[in-house]
Amino acid sequence: MRLIGLICALSCVVVCAAEIRGPAGTSRRSAAETAVTSHLGDAFSAGWMLADTNGDGIADAINGKIVVPARPTSAENSAAANCAARLTFGSTGLTLPVVVRSSDSMKEGPRFWIGKGAALASVSHEVDAMASKLEKGEGGVFAAGNDLVLIANDDEGLTEAANSYCSRAPYIWDVPGEQFPAISEALAASAKGTTAVLVGVTYQHGKQGIRRAYIRPSAEVQAPTLSQVLANPKLASIHELVVVGGASATNPKPEVEAPPKKEEAEAEKEPDAKAGPPEEEEEPEILELDLASLYTVKGIFKGSPKAPFPAGLKAHLYVPAGSDGVALANFAARLGLEGTGIGLPLASPAEEAKPKKIKGPTFVTAGSPLLADAQKKLQEQEAAAGQSAVSLSAGEGELTSMTLSACARLSCTRLESSRGGVSMIMAS
Repeated sequence: MRLIGLICALSCVVVCAAEIRGPAGTSRRSAAETAVTSHLGDAFSAGWMLADTNGDGIADAINGKIVVPARPTSAENSAAANCAARLTFGSTGLTLPVVVRSSDSMKEGPRFWIGKGAALASVSHEVDAMASKLEKGEGGVFAAGNDLVLIANDDEGLTEAANSYCSRAPYIWDVPGEQFPAISEALAASAKGTTAVLVGVTYQHGKQGIRRAYIRPSAEVQAPTLSQVLANPKLASIHELVVVGGASATNPKPEVEAPPKKEEAEAEKEPDAKAGPPEEEEEPEILELDLASLYTVKGIFKGSPKAPFPAGLKAHLYVPAGSDGVALANFAARLGLEGTGIGLPLASPAEEAKPKKIKGPTFVTAGSPLLADAQKKLQEQEAAAGQSAVSLSAGEGELTSMTLSACARLSCTRLESSRGGVSMIMAS
């Protein structure tokens, strides 16, 4: 595999659903039985994909796969990358690949299906009743048997659902804050003796909180009761509560707008900044990456001299469509394993890679427009020096490190507008 193929092949280092049926009133499994197959609330805890193989109470293996369609888009691959990083963050061991295409997936163990074209027909059928209500910019994560399915009608919804769920679950929204079991607890308080299993959550692009929470209660619940449940302060971040095949209730309070992204906020302040005297910017540190120390604080992880442990990630991944994007998603899985802390999203669709957004080590593929000019110049200089281009055979990959200063010398105009200290990682 091209790009990160070699990295994905490295041995890893150990570091410190519910069944959908007809309308309300029809027969249902008990809440206890349904809970066995609904892992929406504990997807990143030991017991589902995270396995404790030696009984010491610490997850040390990934028992399952994240599956994208046979021809995944960049949005599907970046969603898989963020899900993979969050999943492996909870484990001390890993065997790659974690992310596979549906054409390569054997149905053994639990699956986290990403995108409409990934899941088997039998799995998709289980979530149709919930998925059919998805609107523009809305994406959801739904339980289907022993699997989870992340789908949307557009890229914005898919990205929003992946980022929100993977960065916040098992919390409803605020981290730390109320967790998913609070929904069943609130229902039990309003309808004595009635419990519920959470089988789906959706998120709306540009809004905070959960757009819709789908539940399967142990007894029939009507809309007035659901309204009482939503009035519980613990569920303030849920906009709508829906019984699968039954009643629903909407929070009378309007949804809260999501704050602008950091780069958007900086762009809004830019005109005012220009009005005042120019400020001297601190000379950025040029980060020369050594592939031998890539997974350390001397590489792409944050840390300090007093605590030289890989903490937060300095890098960001811009993930393309196709097999290259699947390879980069598996690289994200390795990053989740190595760090003692991660911030999501650590991956975005390749189309979002803009020169002004590049602030640190950045992972792209050889076809990225960010590197087009640099690659061309580099090839011209190698030819002038009598150096032949590296010829890769089938199944072979290459990883190359390139700094912004090097790009500038190569007249890489696409990167000259970004700030210094940027390292580009590419492979061809």
